[in-house]
Amino acid sequence: GGSRRKQLIYNGDEVSAASYPFGAIICSTMHSQEKCDAICTGSLVSPGVILTAAHCFNDFMDLYELDNDFEGRESYEREITSSYRVVFGVDKSGPHSVSDTVGVKKIVVGEPFEFGHLSSSWDVALVFLDECNTDTEPIKMLQIGSSDDGSEAAALESA
Repeated sequence: GGSRRKQLIYNGDEVSAASYPFGAIICSTMHSQEKCDAICTGSLVSPGVILTAAHCFNDFMDLYELDNDFEGRESYEREITSSYRVVFGVDKSGPHSVSDTVGVKKIVVGEPFEFGHLSSSWDVALVFLDECNTDTEPIKMLQIGSSDDGSEAAALESA
């Protein structure tokens, strides 16, 4: 199905992957080994790391709610983590062919993440990729510093 694919949206406007090359779609192969269903988006923050929201993984919160300590549950963690994949440079949400995706090695959620109705603290996660994406420039982070007039200001890091 192509009918399930949705154009990517940012700030209410349709956008292309070329406008936001650091953008990533996190998808899951939990229900199919041939296609990857989109579940969330994120941003490439370094060649091998995606920044996203912890709630993206709420189907398996029991795995992550115990402060990222997987002792005694390593095989379960590997099974769940390996079902997630990431795709770059696409203009539609999916589903995507698994051959167009990059595997996930590790997921670390913010501690202490608490997911509740209308409340979410530490809703952040880092997704570590099996392979670094060196073809794409990571998102530029904000730097807090002094402006020319001496006041505190946030500015995009210059390249």
